[in-house]
Amino acid sequence: SVSVLEKGFVVEDFKDTPNLIETDPNVSPPLKGVFKSNPQYYLVKKLDDVVYNINEKNFQLVDVRSAARFNAEVPEPRAGLQRGHTPGAFNVPFNMVLQDRKILPRDQLATVFTNAGVDLNKPIATSCGSGVTAGVVSLALYSIGVDSAVYDGAWSEYGQEKLSLPVLPKTGQAKY
Repeated sequence: SVSVLEKGFVVEDFKDTPNLIETDPNVSPPLKGVFKSNPQYYLVKKLDDVVYNINEKNFQLVDVRSAARFNAEVPEPRAGLQRGHTPGAFNVPFNMVLQDRKILPRDQLATVFTNAGVDLNKPIATSCGSGVTAGVVSLALYSIGVDSAVYDGAWSEYGQEKLSLPVLPKTGQAKY
């Protein structure tokens, strides 16, 4: 079972409940147990999957970095990375699915994706700069009933200059 804290912890929220976060010293810690995982590998994409997908188009890659980074208009924050995006990727910056630090209402989310050209009836994988904010957009997709994988290597893997993988726009190569 998983829960998502929608707005984060704010100390002021807990001023009247000081023991809510603290542990009771009279309560024994949980006993050791066996955790049994159920990996769902189809929800994780690897570099080979993304490279293969450029031609095969088995899923839509949604790049959640800023439009300026996606379009190679600004340098990447990490040295050694190309500017631009994976060919065929759609750009839905992660902040487009948020309002006041919360995921947009369902009716607005579908519009955000379709306006970016994403077909919500076809397989989707999200990607970002380092493998973190893609999860925000995958959660937003999940909230409207759409499963999506996450490319956890992200741009920090795919965009490495030393890999020389295809990138668009071609004129946006980084100079370091």
